[in-house]
Amino acid sequence: PSTGVTFYDERQVWPGLNLYSSGGLPPVVLMDMEGNILHEWYNNLPYPNLKESFFRRIHLFPNGDILAILERKGLLKMDKDSNVIWFLRGEYHHDLEIAENGDIYILTSHDSEIDLPNSRLHGPVKEDFITILTPEGKEKRSISLLKCFINSDYRSVLLNARLSEY
Repeated sequence: PSTGVTFYDERQVWPGLNLYSSGGLPPVVLMDMEGNILHEWYNNLPYPNLKESFFRRIHLFPNGDILAILERKGLLKMDKDSNVIWFLRGEYHHDLEIAENGDIYILTSHDSEIDLPNSRLHGPVKEDFITILTPEGKEKRSISLLKCFINSDYRSVLLNARLSEY
């Protein structure tokens, strides 16, 4: 059977490079439109329990560094040669964005307790935040999405919500 790119219609695609990641190794691949591998990054974390972690979302910097979410386990920055620049343990998840000034906006979670008066919402929750990090990975601010919702015009929706076991 054929492997690699088996059909390529240039009229149907936007030209450029593709940054690809999967649950298998190598975790991050940069390839051209014909499927030729231009560069690969490997998980070189010195923690055996994170060696097989999949990269959820990756950002490629112009110098070849990458920033990658290890789903609910951490945030990793490595150079073009797969050397770890820094690693943060934590419940980072789903998506990230880099601001023009280099700040990192990322979704995080923390276990919390909720007790919203005049509602059915009482008990443990997995609370989501938008966390802002410096380019070096230092936390600048963390904004609770739950508190934003509670303090918004949509607070009434929470009054009828229920916590569920997950």
